[in-house]
Amino acid sequence: MQPHIMGWCQQLGIHFFRRSKLLSHSCQQGLLLTATQCSSLHSAPNNVPVQTVRDVINKLSIMVGASQSYGSTIEDRTQLLKLLPKSQDELPPRKMMDSWDSALIPLSSDSRLREKYLTFKGGVRVGRLLEDLDVFAVWLCYKHVLLPSQSSHPDLPSPYTIVTAMVDRMDFSKGAQLDPNLDIRLSGHVSWAGRSSMETVLKVDQLQGGTWKQVTSALFVMVARDPLNQGSVVVNPLVPETEEERSLFQQGMLNKLSRKLVNEESLFKMPPNETEKSLVHELFMSMADPEQHSFAPKHKPTEDARWMEDTKIKNIILCHPE
Repeated sequence: MQPHIMGWCQQLGIHFFRRSKLLSHSCQQGLLLTATQCSSLHSAPNNVPVQTVRDVINKLSIMVGASQSYGSTIEDRTQLLKLLPKSQDELPPRKMMDSWDSALIPLSSDSRLREKYLTFKGGVRVGRLLEDLDVFAVWLCYKHVLLPSQSSHPDLPSPYTIVTAMVDRMDFSKGAQLDPNLDIRLSGHVSWAGRSSMETVLKVDQLQGGTWKQVTSALFVMVARDPLNQGSVVVNPLVPETEEERSLFQQGMLNKLSRKLVNEESLFKMPPNETEKSLVHELFMSMADPEQHSFAPKHKPTEDARWMEDTKIKNIILCHPE
């Protein structure tokens, strides 16, 4: 094995060792969000959204003052800086109900839209669904933000720029499958808010047999930035009301702690500890030939192991109908 590849493998092994160790502890302590906790907090089980995902995109475009074409002149957003709060004390607290919303992807009635979600195997494109979830998470965060200073400037777009920090978690319900001929419902709300970051709990249901059945739950972490995207901005504090909301809010706090621990344990910030060094050395010795003092791997660490070179793929192109 080449030295640079070996070094990469050592870092990768330590990273997964640290990550699995932290996540194992998190799971034991109940830190991670599970699909069962992504319940429909404020909606009726068979609620049909009055808006579509396209409606949400149109509302967002107006709210942020987005250009309608590539040739449009980019407006100066510097004037929006004066609307930003200096601290959270200037912002009123918000409830989870304030940001809750739902939107429909009407696959059953819109044949042209259905083509955009169809895979080459006749299923639903998960990548397209992720795009919708991302936009919807941004929409929920804008609903959470309430800026008193903007009430006197209704003609100006929002001074906030909401960006996606990460998709922290995404769970598919066991045995659930998406049908490209049936309507899909997105729903969710902001479940935790810090100084400038927010967590959104999202749920994907599909109308099957006259009943909405959960297919996917997801957790998106979003960050509020200034209108020039040069720095973070404070957002409204979130106040949970019910026991379920307090549980979700506490879960958000623990999720943030888990992410912080993983970040602090990164190899970019600290060297491997003695346990991790031993782990990598044991892996190395299980593949090397100590009698020949060779660095080239001669043995597989386990019978079901595979060499990287045997898994090489040159090119795969998946062409969807659209």
